[in-house]
Amino acid sequence: MTLQPSAIAFVGHLVWLFPELHAPFTEHVHDEEGVLPHVFMAEVERFAESLLDSSPERLASLLEVLEQGCESGDVAVTNLVDVSFVEALPYPDEANAAIREMLPPTLRALLRHG
Repeated sequence: MTLQPSAIAFVGHLVWLFPELHAPFTEHVHDEEGVLPHVFMAEVERFAESLLDSSPERLASLLEVLEQGCESGDVAVTNLVDVSFVEALPYPDEANAAIREMLPPTLRALLRHG
């Protein structure tokens, strides 16, 4: 596995901006004996879904940070967000699929299903 420092840094940035991710991140680091960015993004995706009804403004902020990550031009970060966040979003006929309608343009362009 190739070490991707920018992807690891991006995950750290998310945890710093969204303290709700601190506990899952700590557990992830303990369980994985380090940071596996693509694995941790599953937690970020679940967190995003949890915000859909409880805090749409916070969800919009999270999606904007992910959008900025994709627009940064860093291939590792774009791949991380694309493969391990966008592609994990619910399909149109699944619960919480409304999150798809909130995606900023760059994230929306990455959707490949439905």
